[in-house]
Amino acid sequence: MDIRSSSSVKAEDVGDERVSWLVDRADVQQKTTGSFVDFVVEVEVRANGSTAPHEHPAHEWFYLLSGRGVISVGAEQREVEPGDCVYIPPGLVHMLTSVADLPVRMLAFGVAPDGS
Repeated sequence: MDIRSSSSVKAEDVGDERVSWLVDRADVQQKTTGSFVDFVVEVEVRANGSTAPHEHPAHEWFYLLSGRGVISVGAEQREVEPGDCVYIPPGLVHMLTSVADLPVRMLAFGVAPDGS
């Protein structure tokens, strides 16, 4: 699992925009060459709730919009907060648990390996 916060990654000003590079382009290309976008979803985990443990054949990235939670990937657990971008490799069991009395909202993107 890889977690990067928008407040701690390389950022640059492009005209009137501030761009925070949450993932390294070369790294993403290396992982996903020959792949296709499998899903782009917004997910809300209810306050004090969790997703069911699950896995899928896709590379998954999610970006936390609001709330606080704990992401579990395999045996590893990490706290996440708004602005964090999490990478989950294909085939690893994972789940997200809300740790506050507020829901967790995130955008999730999946890129399926070629042939899956």
